Amino acid sequence: IFGLIGDIYITVEGGPGVSEEVGTAYARGVAVVPLIRTGGASSGLFNFPSEALQKPCFSTEEQWALLANADAAVDESAKAVVAMVQKLTSGLAKQIVCGTLNRDSLELPMLLSGACAGADETFGEMAIEHGHQLVHFLGPGDEEWASTKAKATQRHAFEHVRKELLESTVVSRAFDRAGESRVLGSQRTPGWEARVAEMAARRNFLQVRCADAVYVVGWRLQRGKDQFTGRNDCAPRETPLLDVGGGTGWACQWYVDRFADGMEDPDGCQLFFFDDAGPPWAMKDPATEGKWNRWNIRSKAWEPLGTNPPKPFGLYAGIGATRLSNRAESAIRSLYQDEVPQQPVSKIKARLAGAGFNFT
Repeated sequence: IFGLIGDIYITVEGGPGVSEEVGTAYARGVAVVPLIRTGGASSGLFNFPSEALQKPCFSTEEQWALLANADAAVDESAKAVVAMVQKLTSGLAKQIVCGTLNRDSLELPMLLSGACAGADETFGEMAIEHGHQLVHFLGPGDEEWASTKAKATQRHAFEHVRKELLESTVVSRAFDRAGESRVLGSQRTPGWEARVAEMAARRNFLQVRCADAVYVVGWRLQRGKDQFTGRNDCAPRETPLLDVGGGTGWACQWYVDRFADGMEDPDGCQLFFFDDAGPPWAMKDPATEGKWNRWNIRSKAWEPLGTNPPKPFGLYAGIGATRLSNRAESAIRSLYQDEVPQQPVSKIKARLAGAGFNFT
């Protein structure tokens, strides 16, 4: 049971029980800090997870070496552990990736998005107007693609994420797993990962990994069309079942993968999709087009809601297409329609809240 409840695991020596607990914890994606120098399970014995013995994103090379070097001063190794834990607990992106997010430190509701034109900037505008906190995750070079509106009125919410974090083991494992559901058959050619990188930023994973609900505005792939462009022919079975097009589809897949194989209760899946059917090559399905829909995790299909989904709550993601029709923009705004708009919080307060500070 200990492997199921912790946020950070620091191990010293240990036997088979420690290895088993750490294996359970590491499979959940939380942080493990093994004092390798102490031997036993912490040094890799008793089937201790080998990946947990590789330097993680929250450690420097020097700090990691101090955990392994038995000749190093004990207090220096201890300081390295303290520094790593402090780094783990600072920065929202790091907390999300490393599994150390403390929700009690967040001022909710909080929107996670990406600052692009269209859906991102519109969700951001509504979040600010209604007093929600806002964080736009931006990887290296992503600010170039941030919208003019987001740069002008939402820049205080930008959180820049280092490449090292986006290429960490946790994100890479999620990338590979999503690829098993989205890049199928003839599409899985050499270099497919690079093609995906051009359309789906890894920072999208940060938006959905810990989200209580995900609100998406976008379009659907036609059956028999590839997931890279939505325009090229492929075998019908190679079109992903979760058929949201573009990079937004990868964010949806990362979210849905949380509920696979018993990792989370399927009844907790809160993926809501407004089908704007924007580009000419998109699927035009009367059952979903122009409506809010919910993903049924068991039947693996969209179910039209007939009304708006629940209002944004808790820690939520609001993402989607960079080009919105008038109906799609109205659909986003209508999510907040019964809330009383508030005066925008100051840029300083919003930024501090995004970093985990509470205000009383």
